[in-house]
Amino acid sequence: MGSFSALEPLKLLKSLKVLDISYNEIGAHAVGTRRYLYSSPLSHTVGSDWNFGEFAISGVNVTNYWEAFAIFKDLKLTQLDIIGNVVAEEEFKLFLVKILPALNWLDGVELH
Repeated sequence: MGSFSALEPLKLLKSLKVLDISYNEIGAHAVGTRRYLYSSPLSHTVGSDWNFGEFAISGVNVTNYWEAFAIFKDLKLTQLDIIGNVVAEEEFKLFLVKILPALNWLDGVELH
């Protein structure tokens, strides 16, 4: 895999609750925005539907995760496993918890 863009079809699964994308090398490759179906929210100006302000997290640069935001923002996941991926750092986990309010389990750890 290597990037979140490969997960784009998951957005069509409205009832998806559990997702395991562990050990897929996500974040191991440089981001090449030309190959994505959507562009970076940073390239948008007027009329952007990307509202990162509502997901502001102390100490986390949310704009670093625009690609993940595009995939996960409308999902209703209750359990997610991302362990073993380059991107699976503490800052990214804080971001996921913020944008996935229904999330109860992250990498096998109960959140609530």
